[in-house]
Amino acid sequence: MQLELRMTPWEESWLVRDSWAASALARCWRSKAFRERTQARGVQVHTIHLGQIAGFHAESLPPEFVGALAAPFYARALNYLNPTHDWLIVVQSLMTLPVYWNTLTRMRSVKILEIKPPPSNQGVFEVARRALPCVMPYLWGDGTEIFLLPNISGAAAMACQVFRRAVHVPAVRPFVQELPLLVAIFRDATIVEIVSRQPTEVLREQMRLDAVNRALTRHLQAQEAHLDALRHACPQLEQQVFAQADAFWLHKAKALSRKRRIATVQGQRVLVNSCLYRKGKYDLLLRYESSDEGSRTVKWLLVRVRPEADGSVQVYRFRWLGSWVY
Repeated sequence: MQLELRMTPWEESWLVRDSWAASALARCWRSKAFRERTQARGVQVHTIHLGQIAGFHAESLPPEFVGALAAPFYARALNYLNPTHDWLIVVQSLMTLPVYWNTLTRMRSVKILEIKPPPSNQGVFEVARRALPCVMPYLWGDGTEIFLLPNISGAAAMACQVFRRAVHVPAVRPFVQELPLLVAIFRDATIVEIVSRQPTEVLREQMRLDAVNRALTRHLQAQEAHLDALRHACPQLEQQVFAQADAFWLHKAKALSRKRRIATVQGQRVLVNSCLYRKGKYDLLLRYESSDEGSRTVKWLLVRVRPEADGSVQVYRFRWLGSWVY
């Protein structure tokens, strides 16, 4: 798995396509005349995303897993693009678990400039460059409007006005045109868009993607080694984990018909990877796939486990990450 960068036609960009995005930073780009003027000045949109992982398309992975696994490496690449300024992060809508939002807003490295309390999950934050790899995983989720801006002169004041909707799109466009860099995360949270005057090859070099991908590869290899060690220590790992996970699904599916519940549990089940390894604890990503009436449903479950001395494994947390229908 690697981070990949490519230039994206404006018509395929989420900045243009996502009609639900209400922020003035997004609405700027819906004007074809504005896009043409910015293109004439050499501004282009690029997409940085994960390549294929373990037989699965990365965009089908739950955002929380991608955030925990790869978000620090996205942050590292973005910091190379923005070597001199701290970051402003504008969050207009972030549909995520309360624990993520609470952790983000309580981090010492995050300065809150504007905020609306849950369930809105909206705010403007100032984040030091060195802290971005720690902060970015908490932004990952089904985020509909997340923007990262270099904290240049006047940017914080404009970001707060945009957040409060105290400024109209025509007044925001000159500000956007002068930004050296704009980063946007929309809906599909495994994809990040970068608006810059630099060509793709220059961006790739500035982001040091080769070095970032080598670090990501080492990280993935370490995670695989932890998972192999866990399998060796607990020979019945998958049987024990799935036995309890099946019971979890049946409990969660009480409102569904018995036929549907059985289909959920009897579908294809895969332990995809170990997501985190801290103080002897593992977060395992489980993938359930079932077919029903011509459609395919993929469900994701994050399970926290701890190996015991007798070769068994203790399962003590389940977190449902969502489902996708194909």
